[in-house]
Amino acid sequence: MQSTESFYTTRLINENYHFTVKHITSNIFRIGIRKTDGEFVYLMNEGPISRKFGVTTEIVYNKSVKEIYGTEMDSIIKPYFRKAFNGEVCNYEMNFGDVIFETILSPVEKNGEIIEIAGSSIDITEKKKYQKKIEEMNLELKKAIMRDSLTKLYNRRRFDEILSEQLSLASEKKLSFVIIIGDIDNFKRINDEFGHLTGDKVLIELSNLLKQNIPSSGFLARWGGEEFSILIKNTNINDSQEFIQLLLNKISNNNFTNSIKVTMSFGLSIYKKDDNIETIINRADKALYKSKKNGKNTFYIG
Repeated sequence: MQSTESFYTTRLINENYHFTVKHITSNIFRIGIRKTDGEFVYLMNEGPISRKFGVTTEIVYNKSVKEIYGTEMDSIIKPYFRKAFNGEVCNYEMNFGDVIFETILSPVEKNGEIIEIAGSSIDITEKKKYQKKIEEMNLELKKAIMRDSLTKLYNRRRFDEILSEQLSLASEKKLSFVIIIGDIDNFKRINDEFGHLTGDKVLIELSNLLKQNIPSSGFLARWGGEEFSILIKNTNINDSQEFIQLLLNKISNNNFTNSIKVTMSFGLSIYKKDDNIETIINRADKALYKSKKNGKNTFYIG
């Protein structure tokens, strides 16, 4: 005959169990193996997720994932059950209706033998939405960091990244490319005569003109101030010279804001074996200086 103390202890344990099952914020379940066919079946399934989708213990007991959720879900979940029955603690994420949940599975041993799996699932839907929002914000921030705020062209930071990537490719695959640095001639005069707001408009208009004339294999960036940089892949020195001459003509024949006439000077360098960022840029920069020194509205090759 059960003692009074034992009776109340048993009742307290049952009350605690039912209280936990009713109020737990995660989903808890147990998985066993059905003796008749060796299928993984639910022995228990309680918590907010099971209640939301109507798959509590009394409904799913002794039923397999396939019998409850169908073949597709079974093919996804069963491999994790198999891993857990082989002694591995594992976890996975899964969409179920409008809920994304994360599950962890742990083997349950008795006398050195794994007899079932204990599992816990938590709703991470809001967490995933938050993570997605953060990722989107980080992506937008990265884009902003890589762009010049005035002209919306890529900035020098991004240009250096592209140049570094291209140097690696050129070294590995013996690909040719050119670097062009251009500088607006007498830009200080435009700012002094018309004001900085007009100077900014000229920079924007010039950026658009350059962008419209860059070949598909080219990459354009604002180098800084009134300087711009261009990288053109898979080209040669003759084609590059023709391209720069085209730019010179387009720029000098264009009427910018307030009918301002603008010219540019360019320096060009083509990739050489064992080049690095400093060497190839240095040649282009020296060529640009030579263009400035020798009359402007022209280009030289470094």
